[in-house]
Amino acid sequence: MLETQPLEPVQVAPEDLSRIRDLYSRGLCLQAYQAAQPWGPLKAWSGTAGRVLAGRLAMNLGAPRLGRWLHLRAWRDNPFDPEAQYYYVRAVSERRGPLAAWKILKRWGDLPQADPDTRGAWLSFRASTAGRLRDFDTADYWLARAEEAAPESPWVQVERSYLLELEDRYPESLAAARRALELQPWYRPGVTTTAHVLQLLDRDAEALELLREADQHIESGPAMAQLALLQTELGRFAEARQSLERYHELSPLLEKGLLQWLNAQRSDAAYYCGDYARAIEWAQAAGGPFYQKIAERLAASTEGRRLLLPVGFVRQHHMTCAPATLSAISRFWSMPADHLGVAEAICYDGTPASSERHWAEQHHWVVREFTVTWESVMALLDRGVPFTLTTVGTASGHLQAAIGYDSRRETLLIRDPYERNFREFICSEMVKWLRSTGPRGMALVPQDKAALLEGLTFPDAALYDQLHRLQRALEEHDRAQAQETYAAMGAAAPEHRLTFQGRRALAAYDANTGEMLAAVEQLLQQFPDDNNLQLTKVSCLRQLARREERLALLKSLCEKPGSDPIFWQQYARELSSDAREHETALRLIRRALRYRPTDAGNLYGLANILWEQRQFDQALELYRFAASLEDKDERLARAYFIAARYLRKTGEAMEFLRSRFERFGKLSSQPARTLFWAYGQLEQTPDAFNILDRALELRPEDGELLLFGAGECGRFGNFDRASALLVAAAGQAPHTVWLRAAADLASYQGNLRAALAMWRQVVEVEPLALDAHRALTQLLAEV
Repeated sequence: MLETQPLEPVQVAPEDLSRIRDLYSRGLCLQAYQAAQPWGPLKAWSGTAGRVLAGRLAMNLGAPRLGRWLHLRAWRDNPFDPEAQYYYVRAVSERRGPLAAWKILKRWGDLPQADPDTRGAWLSFRASTAGRLRDFDTADYWLARAEEAAPESPWVQVERSYLLELEDRYPESLAAARRALELQPWYRPGVTTTAHVLQLLDRDAEALELLREADQHIESGPAMAQLALLQTELGRFAEARQSLERYHELSPLLEKGLLQWLNAQRSDAAYYCGDYARAIEWAQAAGGPFYQKIAERLAASTEGRRLLLPVGFVRQHHMTCAPATLSAISRFWSMPADHLGVAEAICYDGTPASSERHWAEQHHWVVREFTVTWESVMALLDRGVPFTLTTVGTASGHLQAAIGYDSRRETLLIRDPYERNFREFICSEMVKWLRSTGPRGMALVPQDKAALLEGLTFPDAALYDQLHRLQRALEEHDRAQAQETYAAMGAAAPEHRLTFQGRRALAAYDANTGEMLAAVEQLLQQFPDDNNLQLTKVSCLRQLARREERLALLKSLCEKPGSDPIFWQQYARELSSDAREHETALRLIRRALRYRPTDAGNLYGLANILWEQRQFDQALELYRFAASLEDKDERLARAYFIAARYLRKTGEAMEFLRSRFERFGKLSSQPARTLFWAYGQLEQTPDAFNILDRALELRPEDGELLLFGAGECGRFGNFDRASALLVAAAGQAPHTVWLRAAADLASYQGNLRAALAMWRQVVEVEPLALDAHRALTQLLAEV
């Protein structure tokens, strides 16, 4: 892990260790290091207490790798020491993720032999580990245990603050951080956590003052790094340069990675101050492709312009990047829109592009969607118009605001709703990276500012307009209008990716997997390295039961250099259905977990294999974590319920499902339908229909919910209500979905000929629909 020359072990005298620990606990890390100097390099320290303290000190002096190495050594030499165990499991979490740490935390128990502070830290770390897996009920339990064990521990309050931040409860997170400072004034983790949460709450001035004052009381490199970044964000560039040098002074053990980070920040700060010579020098020292290109461009010419629009920061909640970004742009134009209000209107488990645009147009914005180019970036921003930028990764997407550019560096400046400080992309690299999806930009201005968009060229704007009309038509279940729009796109640009996207949208609406696969194949001809297209192809092949093709494709994707871990996950999923391949599947899924430790698909895949191997308790816990990480995925919620019921832990699973409905029932009908199903499995029919009634009150115009209700009412013989719900759903759902529900109701009522006629209508539209052919066969035998 760490290349070191062999050193003679040093046993630090207990009284000196106590003095160094006291300085460290007061946040005086540099003085603690100076007091440690007579005992030689920290990596030579021996003894459990010495190595634990040396590791903590190293981490605050710019040497996190050395710190982790010392903590691992401390545990290896004394694996039953509670303090060594605590720092060991933290090192495991940093290297291998929360699941690996959770297994150790469970295996080693509650550390009853530890002193109160160590036991409180241990239990609170178990809470924060559960929090990272988004199992907040479990996290709350362990946090309460931690506070019982160490009621006066400031560190436990820092962990509470972290958990509350994960839950998007920022005011409460701030209160917990401030409680840590009440328990120990100028407690270093309390200072940095308080400043961090203040920034999330858009209270930069308070954070700035706290960090400045902290430097008069403690010696903390991390606090100075935090201050420098905040000063840069606020345009206090000269002060940021001073803070960076103070960080360097407080980090005498600075390792290569952090030194490169420091040099990168030095380069930026010098550049912002107009000191181009030093900016080039520091950029070259920073290394990495980004800063090397910056150095080259500045060396070639310092002519140009830097433009940064004052678009403020709105912190997103879990999966609400689009609402937060729209809210930030709305504030810029003095038309504030509440972030959570926007999220409730358009967001559930992410936000489709059509919903973003529809919300904007419904709220009196003038909107232009376009493909982002360097020329369009400068043209829009020169007119003072920020725009949204959609960035797409493998199985993920993110919406950010483009708020400026730098023509000297040829970079685009970005306001990310998750990161407090603005970010910077080399525009040409970004365009190349995102060419399979545009990259998509969306400019929006108030109606009285529409002139700002006139006379500008928006690449692909006409096709984006048509694609939006097509998507809106499908959302309104106007299939004919969608088809007409798609035909117009095909006539205008038959080989354009947006036309193919239109074809995909129609195929998805029709549940026509063969057509979907054909559209994906067209896109793959243009973008063969696009991981998301490959994933969609795998999904299509799965639905079409073409297993051999699927296996061959996944095997080839996994064998490619630099293959994405999601393909290892998908390949493991395919292999896991064959018990003979479990060993290979486990190897793949554990490898994927090392790279994506909080990917719910990885945990779900591992749970499935363990369940097949009859390791039921381990599998159940993984099902719960997977369902917590992706709390809007009904498949995962149902899997957790099924496993819990089998192991007679139904109460826990039902509480989980009820909690999902309370949180998300207004945003989607899916949690209600899953909860209804679970009550049905338990034969608690009155409770199931009570949930259906509540769901219909929350979402009275939800077509899918209305049809679900019609089906369930019909199944239980309440034909009048079923018929009323079916009538209400007309025009609120795809016609073939409505026909299926109507056919089922006719069958329940004994009207088999009517059911037969409706299933025939379904087959006319969806000739490959297996459920329709199965129903037709059954009805033909009975009529």
